[in-house]
Amino acid sequence: MEEIKKEQKKKPLGLLILGGLNFIVLGVLSLGFFSIVYINPSSETAKVLLIEFSKNIPDQALSIEQFKAVILSQIILAGIFLASGWGIFNKKEWGRRLTLYFSFFMVILAAVSVIFQPGTINSALLQVIYPGILIIYFTNKNIEKVFVPSQEKVETEEKE
Repeated sequence: MEEIKKEQKKKPLGLLILGGLNFIVLGVLSLGFFSIVYINPSSETAKVLLIEFSKNIPDQALSIEQFKAVILSQIILAGIFLASGWGIFNKKEWGRRLTLYFSFFMVILAAVSVIFQPGTINSALLQVIYPGILIIYFTNKNIEKVFVPSQEKVETEEKE
């Protein structure tokens, strides 16, 4: 009985690191940063971002409306990272699945961008490193067991 409780409390270090990155850095901090930029698109920070985003679109500058749409998509991405990080921290299967599905989506999106714009292959390779790490880590059978309670644990909880 005590052994099961200790096992339930213990979280693998990878869960803490990847969950922390998803929740705190890519979730909370990104959500706050992009929300501020979205609210005030005329700030110096927003202007610098607009110039950087425009570099990725050859022969065209982003309008403020297009820029706000890009920032809104970043806010949505931050919300997804926030939710997946929370689920990972709390060892919820939906958090693991959300992380995996979203990671696969990001890899596919990077591949499609290379097909349509072959010049983006260097940035696409960088964009698949973190999702690749997430996919490899969260498909590991030992990590899956952390999220899916074993039959022993379920039976013990039912008896209590």
